[in-house]
Amino acid sequence: MTKKNQGLYSYGGINYTPSRLAQLKRVLLSTPTSKLISAISDYSKAMDDLKLNQALQKVNQAGGAIPTKKLVDTFVTEIIGNESAPVFEGFLKRNVPALSSKTKLSPNDFSAENLSNAFLNVKPSKLLDNPETVTNAFEQQTLDTLVNQAGEKIKSLQKTEEKIVDTVASLGQNLTNKVESMCERALNQKALEGAIATATATHFEQFKEKAKPEQLKVIAAKVCTGMRVAPASDIFDAQFLRYPDPDNQGKTIDFSNLHCKLYGESVKTDYIFTPAHLHNALIGMLEGSNIWLGGERGTGKTMFISALAKALGRPFQRINFDEGADRDFIGGTSIKDGSCVYAEGVFLKAIRTAGSVILLDEPSFARPNALAMLHAVLEEETIDSKGIVIPETGEKIEVAKDCFFAGADNTMGHGDETGNYAQTNEMNSAFMDRFAYKIEFNYLDMARESELISNRTGCSLEIATNIVQFAHISRQKCSEGLLTQPPSLRNLVAFANGCKRGLPISIAFKNAILTAFPRDTWAELQAIFDVAVDKKLFMRKV
Repeated sequence: MTKKNQGLYSYGGINYTPSRLAQLKRVLLSTPTSKLISAISDYSKAMDDLKLNQALQKVNQAGGAIPTKKLVDTFVTEIIGNESAPVFEGFLKRNVPALSSKTKLSPNDFSAENLSNAFLNVKPSKLLDNPETVTNAFEQQTLDTLVNQAGEKIKSLQKTEEKIVDTVASLGQNLTNKVESMCERALNQKALEGAIATATATHFEQFKEKAKPEQLKVIAAKVCTGMRVAPASDIFDAQFLRYPDPDNQGKTIDFSNLHCKLYGESVKTDYIFTPAHLHNALIGMLEGSNIWLGGERGTGKTMFISALAKALGRPFQRINFDEGADRDFIGGTSIKDGSCVYAEGVFLKAIRTAGSVILLDEPSFARPNALAMLHAVLEEETIDSKGIVIPETGEKIEVAKDCFFAGADNTMGHGDETGNYAQTNEMNSAFMDRFAYKIEFNYLDMARESELISNRTGCSLEIATNIVQFAHISRQKCSEGLLTQPPSLRNLVAFANGCKRGLPISIAFKNAILTAFPRDTWAELQAIFDVAVDKKLFMRKV
C-alpha cells in the first residue's frame, strides 16, 4: 500500500481513504476471528471496489465470537502504518515464521492459511502510548469478563448477607438469653408467691378483726384457689376423646383440645367413659350448665360423675334422696349447750367450695317440696342471684364459682316408664328445665364391660368376658319381657370378686346375682347361667 497524496492510500490499484479504513476497523471489531480471516483473504485478492465491498459486506454480516481489540488494532495499524510496503507483506513476515526470511512474497504466500497463522501469532501494537490506543486497551475487557466479575461480586454479597443474618440471629438469641436470665434473677417465682401470700395474710388479718363472720364466708366462697386450665388431652386417655360423627358418615368428632378447669391434681380411675357423654359433660361445665344422667341401674351414672370429678381434681359431694328426705341435706336447727343453733348440711358445705362437683342422686325419690329449694341454686351460671336463703337465719349463701351440678336417676324425669322403679316421682318441669342436657346411659358394649370388670376385680379378661356374656343374654331376655330387670354392673363385679377370692362359683352367683332379684325370676336366671357360664373355665383360670 502506498500513499498517493495526503490522506489517500493505495494497494492493488484500489484507493483507501481514512474514512474507508475507519469503516474497516469498525467492521473488524464486530467480526468473529474465523470469519475475519476468511474475509481478509478475499480482501487481499480484491482488485477493485466492487470486490472489496463484497468482502466488507461478508465481514459485516458474519456472526460469532468477537476477536480481541488488540488483534484488530494491530491489523489496522499494519494497514495505515506501513506506507511504503504492501500491507500484508510486512504483516505476514513478522507473524509467520516460514515467511520471515523471504525478501519478496509471492501471490501464493497470501493464502488463507498464512493469514490465519499470522493472526494467531500477532503481537500487541507498539502504539500503546497513544491515548486512543490506551482507551482501546481499557476496553479489552469482554462482556464475559464483566459478567463473571459481577457473578463473583453477587456471590460475595450473598455470603456477606448470610453472615449478617447469622450475626443478627446470634445477637437476638444472646439478647433473649440475657433477658430471660435477668428476669429469672429479678423475678423468683417462689419468692414472689411468698411475698404475695405474706402481704395478703397481713392485710386479711386486719380485715378479719373488723369483719363479720357472714362477710368472711362470702369471701371464702368466692376465692378460687389453685384453678388452672388444661386441654382434655392432658387429662383423659385419647380413646375417650373421639367418637364417630352421627351426622357425617366417616367423620370423627375429636374434642382433645377442649379446655377443662382443674382445681387439684388429676386422678385417673378404671372407669371407661363413653366419649359422647364425656364431651357433653365437659361442655356443660364450661357453660355453667347442669346435666341429668338417666338410665337403667348399673349403667355407670354415679361412677361417671365421680370419675369425672377425680380426673379434674375437683371436690366431689354426693347427695342421696329418698321419699323421707325433707331439708336435712341443706341443714337444720339443733340444741347445743341449751341454745337452738343452726347446723349446715352437706349440701351447703359443698356449694361454698369453688369447683365442687355435686351429684344429686336419685332425686325422683324425693318429695317435690324438698327439691323446690334447689331451684335458685340450679340457675344458670350467669344468674346473679344464684344461691339459697336459709329461712332460720335469713342468710343467703351464694354458690361458689364453677360449682357443677349433675342429677343421676333411673328415670329421665318422667317417672317410672318401665315398671322397674317403684315409688319414683315424675319430676317438676321447672326443676327438670334447670338441667340443660339430659343424657341417657346404656350398658357398655361387651368388650368394654369385660375390660372394666377385669380391671376392677383383677380376674382374667377371659373370665370377665364369660360373665358379660351371661349378662348380655339376661338383658336380651329383659327386653323381651321374660325378665323384669337384668343384672347390673355392680352385680357382675360382686360375682367376679367372690370367685376371685375363693367362693365356689354357684355360691358367688347366688349371693351376688340371684338373690338380688324376685324369687319368680330365679329359674330363668339360673337357666341362663347354666348355659352361658363355663364353670370349667372358672375353675381353671381362677
